[in-house]
Amino acid sequence: MRATAVVSALGGVDNDSETQAPKTRRSVRSATSGTGVSIPVDFRTQGNKFVIRLPAALRKKILQISRRHHRSMNSEIILLLGRYLEEQRLHDFASTDQQEELESILSRKLRALSAEKCEALLALLE
Repeated sequence: MRATAVVSALGGVDNDSETQAPKTRRSVRSATSGTGVSIPVDFRTQGNKFVIRLPAALRKKILQISRRHHRSMNSEIILLLGRYLEEQRLHDFASTDQQEELESILSRKLRALSAEKCEALLALLE
């Protein structure tokens, strides 16, 4: 009974008009066609059911956004999470590239220093 209440609170089972998905709603796959947004294949496949508790205000915002885009709340959440994770992956990749570039610059500068300056730098770092 409790699981049903949680799912109902998230709009999964409830039959009121707010949670009923109109027939015009699109899936994540169809929602991305023509928008230039690509969702990684991992996010497009059918997954396991996962129950999440959302604060009422956040649920309301997601509902408004999903209606504006003619998608189900589930599709909107998957799309938003997919975009966020892709941004994080790109950010991590950029951070790694920046780190490698900094190490390369430091290495070149260290090789250009005289032995005396290298010893002074090491003493300063200790």
